[in-house]
Amino acid sequence: GGAAAAAGKVKVKARSAEQYAGEIYSGSSGAMQTAARGGGKTGDFLSEHAMIEFRVAAVQGRSYQLEPLPRPTPKACPQLACTFKAVRRQVCETLQLLDRAELRGVVAALSKRGSSSRGGTTSHLLSLQGLAGRCPTVLWSLVREFDGDVEGGVEALRREVQDGAAVES
Repeated sequence: GGAAAAAGKVKVKARSAEQYAGEIYSGSSGAMQTAARGGGKTGDFLSEHAMIEFRVAAVQGRSYQLEPLPRPTPKACPQLACTFKAVRRQVCETLQLLDRAELRGVVAALSKRGSSSRGGTTSHLLSLQGLAGRCPTVLWSLVREFDGDVEGGVEALRREVQDGAAVES
């Protein structure tokens, strides 16, 4: 058991689509904020910035392994072990696995919040680079759900959200 054995020691806390949308929107648990909470040493920021780049490179190069994990307890959330290459070693992140409906919920919640920039959209928040830094859970769940096509997946989810809103009205 490679990833499953390594990941078995990590406790993954279940969070809602709305919580993930808030995280993406505010960047509150993004890589740089995590580094700042970790003491804010230069090395913390450099290593977090490097992790963003490693995630982006792994997705772009399709050089990652995603392994859904068995739930450690019946009430535990679904989990995903994401293994990819960092400088000299493989890194494994264990995260909550979001299904398509939950991912659609994240996109819907973000669209309700409106823009976080002067550009008037939330597109930059849901880009590969944006998610790699702000919310690896949503990133890797999108990669799994849409076979590595993060941007295509986000667009498909946006259409589903719009179609759902049209049906509701």
